[in-house]
Amino acid sequence: MADSPFKLFEPYSSSDKDIFFGRDPEIFALYNLLQQTRLVLFYGASGTGKTSIINAGLPKVFKLTDWSRVSVRRKDNINDAFRQELKRLLQVTEISSLATAITDVYENRWIPVYIVFDQFEEIFTLGDHEERVAFFKDIQQLLVLPIPCKLILSIREEYIGHLYEYEQFVPLLFDKRFRVEPMKDDTTRSVIVDMSKSADVELEEGPETARKILMQVKEGTQAAHLPYLQIYLHYLYVQECKTQKSPGITFTEHGINAVGRLGNVLKTFIESMLEKAREEFVTMRLPDDFASRLLDEFATDEGTKQSRKVDELMVSLETGEQDIKKALTYFSNLNLLRADEDDVSRYEPVHDVVAKQISELRSVESREFKAFVRSFQSDYERWIAENKPETRLLTETDIAKANVYCARLEKIPNYESHWKEYQETSNKYHQEKLSKVQKEAIDKEEQNQKLTEALSNTERARTIAYIIAFVAMMSSLMAWFFYKNAESQREIAENEKFKSKALQEKAERSEQKAIALADSATKSEQRARLALQDKNTALTALAASNKNTKVQKNRAEAALTKSQAELGKRVAAEKQRDSIEVKKYISAANRMRNIQQYDLEMSILKKGLGKFPDDPELLESLKSLEAQIKSVQP
Repeated sequence: MADSPFKLFEPYSSSDKDIFFGRDPEIFALYNLLQQTRLVLFYGASGTGKTSIINAGLPKVFKLTDWSRVSVRRKDNINDAFRQELKRLLQVTEISSLATAITDVYENRWIPVYIVFDQFEEIFTLGDHEERVAFFKDIQQLLVLPIPCKLILSIREEYIGHLYEYEQFVPLLFDKRFRVEPMKDDTTRSVIVDMSKSADVELEEGPETARKILMQVKEGTQAAHLPYLQIYLHYLYVQECKTQKSPGITFTEHGINAVGRLGNVLKTFIESMLEKAREEFVTMRLPDDFASRLLDEFATDEGTKQSRKVDELMVSLETGEQDIKKALTYFSNLNLLRADEDDVSRYEPVHDVVAKQISELRSVESREFKAFVRSFQSDYERWIAENKPETRLLTETDIAKANVYCARLEKIPNYESHWKEYQETSNKYHQEKLSKVQKEAIDKEEQNQKLTEALSNTERARTIAYIIAFVAMMSSLMAWFFYKNAESQREIAENEKFKSKALQEKAERSEQKAIALADSATKSEQRARLALQDKNTALTALAASNKNTKVQKNRAEAALTKSQAELGKRVAAEKQRDSIEVKKYISAANRMRNIQQYDLEMSILKKGLGKFPDDPELLESLKSLEAQIKSVQP
């Protein structure tokens, strides 16, 4: 691929401020807004160039002595990433608080601090409710610091609605907002002309060629995005180099037609790179679909980029560290992925454009899985935010999907620490609900059987009564025919009738007693089962408790040993830091003496003695200053 003066996927940086065109009105508007407030909500659609306006636009209007920039991306957790960046800037291993650290950053250079949180939507796409609450509470503390400290939250506009839940923590959150509008066609054509001129590239038909390029970059009636434009110009330059010699490249209609539409260019490029990667990885004895599975890890279900660490990829792809690193290096050389500047084990797509193309190349099954993971995370966050109610547990359909995706879910970093409990609790709830329904059905069946037996006994007793009545009737007939024996036969019949009635009553009492005994036996069996379950549960809990106690003891001993070692390091670091800070005060005082600003020198020395009252160097400098003042007074 020919070397191109146009950027491919990377956003513009501060070193590109002289070749960043078309956004001067937005740059000055953002600059003026920052002079009015301490917090700016900077938002716009994906691809409108928010990152480039901050990185390459603001340096056009800010002098180096006007701002000290602190850039923060979320990585694994935005709160940890923020503190890690401050430690790096201050060259320390620990910070006592954010307020103290920001104050130290300011006092190191005495320049206003601007904290930029880029790709801020990641706190919603990748973070959880607990992380967001902690972040906004920290932000509110920074807004009341008595130093010049300003914050920029750069976020995609479709996530603005998610912020309202956290306005209670930062009341000024929506007071100052700035929306980046897509470029108008006239502006985009001017940008094409300016970018070509800065790259020493001629346009065959001047503005008309710029218009033809714009038509290839636009998607329907939507405005063209600057990242897409710079990608297209890069490939157009490569195409023209096939028939022309550099320098002296000209963008022609023939070259524009050869490159074609931007969407086809990106899709063809990434598909070709995947095919080359597949052939390369097969020689490394990696699976045939390894290249596509690896890239798939770097795009969310919504087609936005997300970062991944080497150890996370080792788990999700079930591949060794060396193979993962070789594959990441391969894609980095193709300008599809890039390593984090502060953490070389973390990679991400070079632009959302790449993530979008990766998303569109996914299979239907992969898209369904990504969408399910997103839904699973959202349901989990609502469950946690509402204090784990049963009404927020997974449905039976979602549980079935989770069971199908179980092996893939277990490879997600948050699964073991967060989601597993949610899935198991949902499973247990529905199993208990099913067991309860089954038990109720069994109880009803038993009741029906008992009613059937009672009815059968009643029918038998009735049959016996009919037979006895029949016998009595026959006896009466015989008595009528045998008149002489009527008295004796009648007495016999009556005696039999009384006996039959007594037997019937006895049978009914026996039946009732049998029913009562059966009910008692059923209840005793249920109590015995419950007692056995309670016993097994108690034994399991006791074993788990003994194991956890032993683990906690070992962890506590290890933590104590580590804390003692860190304490020694911290004491030494604090002594060294105090010495450096004292020298800073003395150096600042000496600069004031050199320009005979004795009042400012006195103020700086007293401020230093306020923090280090017993420092001999500061006391000696103060005495020297007092002597100097006396010597120059008449």
